[in-house]
Amino acid sequence: MGDVAFRSVVDQSHEMASGEVSSQELVELYLERIATHHPGPNAVVRLDPGRARREAAEADAARAADQSLGPLHGVQGFVPPPKFV
Repeated sequence: MGDVAFRSVVDQSHEMASGEVSSQELVELYLERIATHHPGPNAVVRLDPGRARREAAEADAARAADQSLGPLHGVQGFVPPPKFV
């Protein structure tokens, strides 16, 4: 997968559409990166690996059945926590 973690979501979407990478592979890549670089309550406040894996599998199954829900279907997202003032 190389440097796919550092590619834009548009590039990742194209790679999923062409079969170069799956949503499940991206989830595992990002979970591994989180475990390596943010092992404690750091940048990631809430992490649900089970849900992430389940939704990635569902996205891959939908894509395989030609039921894609748009260009970003299956692309992994990260929502930063709100800043408290």
